[in-house]
Amino acid sequence: MQYDMSVVPKHFAQVVSSRRFYLDLDTAERPPFRVALGGLEECSPEYRCGRTEFPFYCLELVSAGTGTLHLSGNEYDIASGSLFAYGPGIAHQVSNAGSKTLVKYYVAFQGKDVPQRLKAAGLPPGSVAQVKSPDPVLGAFEQIVVNGCASTPHTREICANLLQALLPILADNLVPLGAQVFKGLETFRRAKQMLDEDVLRRWALKDLAEQCGVSSAYLCRLFQRFEHKTVRQYILAARMRQAARIMQEERLLVKQVAHRVNYSDPYQFSRVFKQVMGVSPRHFMDMVRRQP
Repeated sequence: MQYDMSVVPKHFAQVVSSRRFYLDLDTAERPPFRVALGGLEECSPEYRCGRTEFPFYCLELVSAGTGTLHLSGNEYDIASGSLFAYGPGIAHQVSNAGSKTLVKYYVAFQGKDVPQRLKAAGLPPGSVAQVKSPDPVLGAFEQIVVNGCASTPHTREICANLLQALLPILADNLVPLGAQVFKGLETFRRAKQMLDEDVLRRWALKDLAEQCGVSSAYLCRLFQRFEHKTVRQYILAARMRQAARIMQEERLLVKQVAHRVNYSDPYQFSRVFKQVMGVSPRHFMDMVRRQP
């Protein structure tokens, strides 16, 4: 049985712009994991989409704006980074909650083990969560939409593989939705952005916390909760990633790379690099140079 798209959904008229694709609208349950449709919608302030029934499982990710979500009998405030899942038999309604454009990705799919896959990813059908690190999740949704709209002979296979790759990314990035969680998440993201933008600075925890308007102890708890690392461990990892980028782009000696990332002792740098990256700087350089 085909999902009927001959009748244009009412909420399409409330969409400012969109990119949509349709791959397989057969609603019959079949074993293979497959993507049915998806897209990206920029929604007007009047946007309201409500369904009591939808034949596919679906993930929706808010990338900008704010909205209100009614899902499984509960009401949620959603904003950038909010992600929710629904499926057959799960009533849902999404509406814009402000004067700005609500922008969201969506991808609908089928498969015999989809509920189990979504549960393993931390987002069973009928639930909502917040994305801890938006970039990898937004990037994955964007790739699904880009490839879905490409309409090549391999589009269905590519989109199915991309969606399957997205699920473990979600498992690493989802946190509960809530005002307090969101506030702490915003502080964490701000601190992480500051560190990423000035990775070689000799950061003092107290200074970083003051710039974020929180105590040092609270900032430490945020990094433990959302990154599963201490602030110091995050800084070291960021510096070693910077060192790896330098090695990939320039042919330097280990002591020169150490100096570039503010290590006066190349032996200490080598120990930290191996601890973070799993291989010594010299071994990493050898691997890079063997690449064609």
